[in-house]
Amino acid sequence: MQSIQIDSIHDFIDSALNMKPYGIFRGVHDASFDLVPRIGRVTQETIDRFHRGDRSGMELTAFMQFKNQSIPYLEMMPRTDWEWLCLMQHHGTPTRLMDWTLSPLVALYFAVFDVRTRSITTTDGAVYALAEAKRLNTSDILNPFEHKEVSILDAPAITQRTIAQHSTFTIHPDPTQPYASPKLKKMIISASSKDALSNQLGALGFHYTALFPGLDSINDAFRLNHNV
Repeated sequence: MQSIQIDSIHDFIDSALNMKPYGIFRGVHDASFDLVPRIGRVTQETIDRFHRGDRSGMELTAFMQFKNQSIPYLEMMPRTDWEWLCLMQHHGTPTRLMDWTLSPLVALYFAVFDVRTRSITTTDGAVYALAEAKRLNTSDILNPFEHKEVSILDAPAITQRTIAQHSTFTIHPDPTQPYASPKLKKMIISASSKDALSNQLGALGFHYTALFPGLDSINDAFRLNHNV
């Protein structure tokens, strides 16, 4: 995997523009993080505590519980199990999906910020760029848990957030295995550049309220800006 150092937004844009068409991007605020879906990062202790079985059993149980219990809260009903899986991922349930974006600047935002704490991180971040991968046709296979190859899954427009973040996913049949490919490029975002990048991203319209649209994000931004 090719790796390059990024110290300015100009370096980043030049590098991103060299990607082949239809590249996808993933930003992580700590460059040491592997490309592993969230269900693959669940510890065995957690699996044993909440599900007396294996990781796959826990994942399927979570999938069925989400489908059964979320219906009263949905504004739209997913039409397929693929849409259910994408919705679960969107709401933070551990799945075998991994978040990517079609926008390199959205990925850069996630490399600069830890969105859980709404703060700039002090470690080097990274943006992974994937030039090519097999794109999944969900009409070919109806059950997401029977798909056997790492593939790109185009995100359905099921929420405002997936649209704002130009979301797409990869699906990983073995979610414990870190994803690696000769078609990956890793752009290291130096910790010392993150303050400047934050200001530049904000000036370009890539900020929390834009990428996380909704009343909650407006309220969060007000509280953070006024220390309340």
